[in-house]
Amino acid sequence: MLESITRIKHIAFSEIRTFRRLTRFWVAIVVLSFACVVPYIFSAFSYIFLAPYSQSMGATTPFYLLSYIDPTYFLFFQLVILFLLFDSQHRLVRSRLQESLDSKPPKTFEYLMGRVLGISFLLWMFIAGILILMYLVGLVSIISGLEFSDVFQIHSLINLLIIDVPVMLVFWASWTVLLSTVLRSRVIVLIVGLSTILVWFYLTQQLPFSLHGLVTPSSNDTLFVSDVLPQFVSFTTVCVRLATLTFACGLILLASSLSGRTETEKNVTKYSFSCGFLLLGGLVFVLAVVSTLARHNLVSTWQLAHEKSSWDHELDILAVAGKIEIDPGKELVADLTYEFQVMDSTLSDELTFSLNAGLTVEHVALNGVNVNHTFNDGLLLITLLEPLKVMEKQSLQVVYRGKPHPRFAYLDAVYDYEHDRLIPPNTVKFFGTQGTVFEAGYIALMPGAYWYPQPGSIQNRAKPLAVERDLFQVNLDVTLKARNWKLITTSDTDEISPGKYKVMSNIDIPEIGILASNFESVSTDIAGMTFEIVTHKRHGRNLRLFDSFGDSRREALEELIQQELLNGLTLPNRSLSFVEIPRQLRTVGGGWRMPSTQSLPGLILMKEHGFPRANVRRNFTRIDDEFNDDFTESQRARYEISSLIAFFDNFSVGTDSLKTNLVYQSWKHFMSARGENAALIDNVIQHLIGSLSPSGFYMFSVHSATRIAPQLSIHVDTASKRPGQRAIGNWILNDVVKNERNFQNRIRNIVLYEKISLGNTPSNYGNRFDVEHLMYKSSEIATGLRILHDNTVLTEWIAEMQEDFRGRTYTFEELQQHAEQHEVLIAPFLTEWIESGNAPGYITSDATTVRIADDENNQPRYQTSVHLCNEEPTSGVVAFRQVYTTGMWNWGNPIIVVLGDSCVQVNMITEDELSELWMIPYYSMNQLQVQIDVHTNSEDFSQLQPGPTTEDTSWSPELHEGIIVDNLDSGFSIPNQRVSKNSLRKLGPSFWFSNLLGNELDLFKNMIVVDLSQNLWSEQPNKHWYLLRTPWWYRAEYQYNPYGKYEKNHVQARANSTRDRARFSVDIPEPGVWNLEYHWPWGPDQTNDLFGDATWELKVYIQSDGSLFETKVDMRTLTSGWVNLGTFELAAGETVVEVSPEVINRTKFRGRIYADAIRWLRDSTE
Repeated sequence: MLESITRIKHIAFSEIRTFRRLTRFWVAIVVLSFACVVPYIFSAFSYIFLAPYSQSMGATTPFYLLSYIDPTYFLFFQLVILFLLFDSQHRLVRSRLQESLDSKPPKTFEYLMGRVLGISFLLWMFIAGILILMYLVGLVSIISGLEFSDVFQIHSLINLLIIDVPVMLVFWASWTVLLSTVLRSRVIVLIVGLSTILVWFYLTQQLPFSLHGLVTPSSNDTLFVSDVLPQFVSFTTVCVRLATLTFACGLILLASSLSGRTETEKNVTKYSFSCGFLLLGGLVFVLAVVSTLARHNLVSTWQLAHEKSSWDHELDILAVAGKIEIDPGKELVADLTYEFQVMDSTLSDELTFSLNAGLTVEHVALNGVNVNHTFNDGLLLITLLEPLKVMEKQSLQVVYRGKPHPRFAYLDAVYDYEHDRLIPPNTVKFFGTQGTVFEAGYIALMPGAYWYPQPGSIQNRAKPLAVERDLFQVNLDVTLKARNWKLITTSDTDEISPGKYKVMSNIDIPEIGILASNFESVSTDIAGMTFEIVTHKRHGRNLRLFDSFGDSRREALEELIQQELLNGLTLPNRSLSFVEIPRQLRTVGGGWRMPSTQSLPGLILMKEHGFPRANVRRNFTRIDDEFNDDFTESQRARYEISSLIAFFDNFSVGTDSLKTNLVYQSWKHFMSARGENAALIDNVIQHLIGSLSPSGFYMFSVHSATRIAPQLSIHVDTASKRPGQRAIGNWILNDVVKNERNFQNRIRNIVLYEKISLGNTPSNYGNRFDVEHLMYKSSEIATGLRILHDNTVLTEWIAEMQEDFRGRTYTFEELQQHAEQHEVLIAPFLTEWIESGNAPGYITSDATTVRIADDENNQPRYQTSVHLCNEEPTSGVVAFRQVYTTGMWNWGNPIIVVLGDSCVQVNMITEDELSELWMIPYYSMNQLQVQIDVHTNSEDFSQLQPGPTTEDTSWSPELHEGIIVDNLDSGFSIPNQRVSKNSLRKLGPSFWFSNLLGNELDLFKNMIVVDLSQNLWSEQPNKHWYLLRTPWWYRAEYQYNPYGKYEKNHVQARANSTRDRARFSVDIPEPGVWNLEYHWPWGPDQTNDLFGDATWELKVYIQSDGSLFETKVDMRTLTSGWVNLGTFELAAGETVVEVSPEVINRTKFRGRIYADAIRWLRDSTE
């Protein structure tokens, strides 16, 4: 045995010497070095230029880098192994070493094993050298204080070097050796080897995160690299690695048995051993698969049990009191007493509560009497001895113990991002996976993990908008056995003695959360509110920033918190703690809305890779680098605090958004609407609070965040740019934030043109659409309220409601009463805009400007009048933007409400004559600002006094003749077009250079929307029809005037590259001769630029009652507006006009085909 091992060792070192002499080996080393060093450099740049300015970018620094290794990097090494070993057998024959081997003692197995171990050890030494060098660079950076990089997290380094890389190298070397031994032909070896590598790589890209651990070569891929809760490999990974090594041994034995060499040991024996190893490896791998599936099937079992529960009664929890004992990592013991009352109808059979399935219920008593109970799959069923009457107070005691299961959380979530194969692992890790953390190093008892009993089963309700939150008092005695730890809860927490805490709420709250670890903190009182930052003691460096918190910084902090974060409001809880959490903890909630859980009553959770580990001091030292001594002390203090606030908010996405979490603190956690549209009303008020901020605001949506999160990666354009600096490309952090905030506009076309009401929630479009619809409509309602009212009025209105509704539920009628007291007009925003699917739609006349009587100071005055009609039954709000001949401009004056199906004359009084006038439509069918032509009336109106802002008018929009079908109408479609969406899982280095937003935007009528006005899409498709929405300047610059009743845009496609036809369908009321007209959107100069001397004949097909007509038109001859395409005999009923993307006499110039609108006119000569 020892001799065999010695021979294998000698062969391995001999192979190492051989490979080191090969030129291809050094070529491979250069390529691999580039592949390893470049992401590290980008990550170091991110550590310098991005992480200090954004808490969302902290995970891209070197400390977490080994968690973000894409399978592509392992693919590089697998290809190198194939590149070095594919001709190994051929080289033996060519150098006549095969004859020498046949005459020498080494057995075939020993030689093949030595070759595998030799190349594997050689490449492992290279990888280890590169990683250790990078680690030393980070170590030097930290020790020297230069802070140009960071070290790898040590557990992730061990996982990669000791467990992952050796197994990967040995397996693929064994596979290649088997192929080269059996197949002999180098070309076939390359083909088969490359095919198997690519098939494996395809599997790593196709499996969701929940199954990713079965195929990924990196255990860090499914682990959460953490400094607070470091992780070694999981049981599944251990099984997979053992199975892989066993497979490798079986492959080497199989290769030796098929090598053809004559040895004393029979090939049958080696073949049997190889089959045994392969079978054993298969069994171990099956064990890994079974354990993985069992873990996920357990969650499915819980979900099914709760979905089957028919208990549907309303309980009002009044108070929760009792004792809790926490032994970190071991056991939770709780004795809780609930005061509650039944709200809907008398209960006569049983009570149902949900409790974490990892716990064990020991005792249940109702009104002091022990009662029977069952507890299975997280459902606690309590048998009633007598009926519980409505509105009578009851008392329920529950005693339980155990360790909460981290997976028993958010069982009612309608979207499972862990099971979505399009979602890359890094995105999953951005949100976390564990609903609760109960480890020896950290405790996070989250409400969504049901660590305390909560009424009812965990399932979504039939009317999600009517769901309200229950609020109750909390009075708990908590014992924490880790006495050097600190306890943080969602209520006021006082430490009575080491390890013993009194937890009481000074205001009713809807949920209870408990966090505990080896924390340290710093706090300050500002404007009657207490602000505290709590981090793990390993990450206390940034807390030192507040040690020298002088008066200037305190004044700046108070001013900026009031202005930029609280918007003049106060926090109902009067205190707020920012608490560090490990990366494993899930920050996405459940239900149909799946909100951010990074905010709890009185708490905002900070991910470990954000503020706790960020080099925030670099944010402050930038002042010295850029401004030298130009700042006064107060200016410097303001800049420092402003930079700190920007770190938390301006460049944060997903659940990290500070404004979203603060809005929850201002409203959601301490009051709740009740009634039919409870969730909607709360959502609107929260949007309104957020929109009062001077900077942008958006609400978190897991659906948009999963599409945006992949952009939080190292990238060539962001690597060396601070937030706010422009890069060569458009992929910078500002754009990532902008992309997420604009993402809700994806669904606005469907909402507006298909007239979908929020009252139809849930809709047939699915949960993602419903959530985005809620966000979009809430944002539009909040914007309408804010535009129509002064911010001071809205702030006073909200502040009074905060005080009145604090700690209780409220009705829409109560909100309406407060609005009337503050003269806040909530109609049509909280009435028609919610109830109706119709949006307002405006048509304007040209504007006329006249000089009227001078004012009392003899200063000239001008009155500009324009007629405005709302053609839809829903009321709306509009504003105007005025540009004067002097170059000055005025925005938002006047702002008026236009009733549904009405017309008004709007009069604007200005000191200067207008040169331009724009209508800003807000929520309406007019999605873009409308430019109004301004004409000056030179007649004498010097005696005319200013008219009212609005007055009645007899003007009405011009009626268009014929039957018109626009590209936005229901009669237009691209029936056969199918647009494939890019996968969100980019391949390795392609991540560095790609724009990841791509065509993940939703489609409208099977078309991508190219929205140049909001930059929601930067590339125009080559093989599909797409809707082009342009900004106002585009029309003037390019002589562009498409048709549109409310919004002017068109549909286009690249000629001869698109197969599908654009279809206009219309019902012809009566048979006869009809003229077909086609609307051309371009002026003559632009038409000439588009086609030049090329011959472009557009083909149009007309179908009517089985008859098919074809007509052609030379697009060079088209003029802007309606163009006659011919006269046709049509039958009554449906008539279809199809515009073909194929053109006649195609030239090398590849232009576009346009589908704007068609019009049928009855032939007047008939």
